[in-house]
Amino acid sequence: MKSFLTVSATFLLSLHRGNTVYANNDPILYGSKTAHLSNLDPSKYFGTLAEEDRSTYLGWLQESTYTKHTFLPMVTNPDNGAVVLWKLYADGNAATIARNNNNTDLTHIQVAVAVRATGWVGFGISEAGGMLGSDIALWEAANPNTLRDSYVIEDFDVPKKDDCQHWTLLRTTTDNDWLIVEMSRPLDTKDPQDHKLVDDSQLPTPTRLIAAWGDSPTVSFHGFQVGKTSAKIFPLPASEETAGTQTDFETLMDEQADGFFEILANNYTIPAQETTYHYICKSFEELQEQYNLLVTEDGILTFIAGGAVLSPETEHYVHHFIVYGSSNPTPTEGTCGQGNMLWGWAPGEEPTALPQNIGIPLFDPNGNFRSIVVEIHYNNPEKLDGLVDSSGFRVYFSIQPREIEAAWLALGDPATLMKGTTIEDGLSEYSFTCASDCSSTVLGSQSVTVIGETLHMHKTGVRMTNELIRNGKVANLGAVDVFEFNQQGSFKVQQEVYEIMPGDSFKTTCYYRDGTEFGLSSQQEMCVAFLLYYPAKRIDFGSFGSFPWGCFYGVDFLPVCSETLEFQSLASVEGLGRKFGSPPSQCTGKVTVAPSSNDNDTTPVDEPEILDSAASITVVFVSLLTVVQILQLTHYQS
Repeated sequence: MKSFLTVSATFLLSLHRGNTVYANNDPILYGSKTAHLSNLDPSKYFGTLAEEDRSTYLGWLQESTYTKHTFLPMVTNPDNGAVVLWKLYADGNAATIARNNNNTDLTHIQVAVAVRATGWVGFGISEAGGMLGSDIALWEAANPNTLRDSYVIEDFDVPKKDDCQHWTLLRTTTDNDWLIVEMSRPLDTKDPQDHKLVDDSQLPTPTRLIAAWGDSPTVSFHGFQVGKTSAKIFPLPASEETAGTQTDFETLMDEQADGFFEILANNYTIPAQETTYHYICKSFEELQEQYNLLVTEDGILTFIAGGAVLSPETEHYVHHFIVYGSSNPTPTEGTCGQGNMLWGWAPGEEPTALPQNIGIPLFDPNGNFRSIVVEIHYNNPEKLDGLVDSSGFRVYFSIQPREIEAAWLALGDPATLMKGTTIEDGLSEYSFTCASDCSSTVLGSQSVTVIGETLHMHKTGVRMTNELIRNGKVANLGAVDVFEFNQQGSFKVQQEVYEIMPGDSFKTTCYYRDGTEFGLSSQQEMCVAFLLYYPAKRIDFGSFGSFPWGCFYGVDFLPVCSETLEFQSLASVEGLGRKFGSPPSQCTGKVTVAPSSNDNDTTPVDEPEILDSAASITVVFVSLLTVVQILQLTHYQS
């Protein structure tokens, strides 16, 4: 039997497209060198330009000493965009990158941004992936000696200048229609108007980056000249320097997976409208017929890894997608009866595998994943006709169950029993509390480990938190201060693993800005925190049977895991309780005031002690949006 399974797995891998017929725009696993521009050598960026038009960039690049890089493509022209390069270093020595296996010696980051523009450029560390909630460095040709540390916190708002300025301008150049900017900053400024750069080398969620640029001497609306992506900022530990590449992932899957299947938008014509949500629903029976899947005797496969599959010619129109599991064995139209979250993807996120001994059962008759739903958000800002896409999600599976079963713990209102409840106009707050008796009853004496956390609302959500409370104190806080549904649909919290102990309670709070009602559609609202944890636990519902652990509002037949709800209207945005954007108690560190520099020259603006002597660059940063800009930005970024 084992040899038969092995042969069948090879057969499955060779048939991974099943009976699907594609146009020439064949989908490719995101992260491969042919699918993801950021895996290129940085000298290959802007490859469609003539050599003489790239000379300024290539000359600078040859002398630079940066260790990591990524590309932020424009939606309308993915060959054009912003190149971001960086290196991390210990305070006082940028030339030597001091690092041990835990990255604990690193204190600062030096960043360079290169764009094709003549007027201004802006670079941001984004919370959710868009402009809102971004920590932004701005530079304008009209103010060449100034690099402005700013942040964006509200819709239709211009970037506000930080009370404390932590970015230091190092060099600028404006030559041959290029702007290249170098700057530095502490990784942790301890300033609530900045985003801390955490060690993301071992975290499942990368750091989200954004850039915009233009040709006017001062900031003006950028139009389509904006790019974004996600990237791991920190280096891997020395023992894993060659790990994490696409080749390594595919090698790992060759070793661990018995096969994979894909759920794709098979030659789907993207509508000529700015925003489209498209749902693809597949039951086990449909997938088994398409792929001739082999399963265990009880009909279960085990999910071990997943990744985006994108059509190269249309991938930049795929804004993000979310993968759900549904307990409905026969998916319906519309949202297809979406239920528990399985996975999610936004630009820059590479395929990801669960730890080797951990898996999630699929198609279990008693589970939440009897069918799979992929919700794709398309962004077509130019409203082009004739865009045909076959992107989607690839599921890697094992036929035999893994040693440890992982599961999603859903908190808030996962059963959508708030459906039809009206959300009042204005700002409001809904808090769902799962009491300590629930974890005590379900866990007994054993703790569980959370390896991923995702916060989910819809279009009117503005902030969300999920507090784990232990002995009356917040032991872990998953939060998104500036939630943007149009950026990722669901927000993946960038945090380390943590434990849920018996007796812990949860408080899941959602904040909304407009009147609507609760429901499943994106025009209605939800409030759910999904926690990916192991080992999986089940809860006994008596005569109703045993179901995966969750804490539910409005479920009265198991009071111990039934949540309570508190609601209040908020008088102002201060009631949202946001941390990001609040004034710091004091400024730490000093600000470097740069002397003037000449345009069309590659001379340093300032040379503090940390400046690497080998670097010879130009730097330019942008200021970002006027009120008019942001009005339109919310459309182009959505």
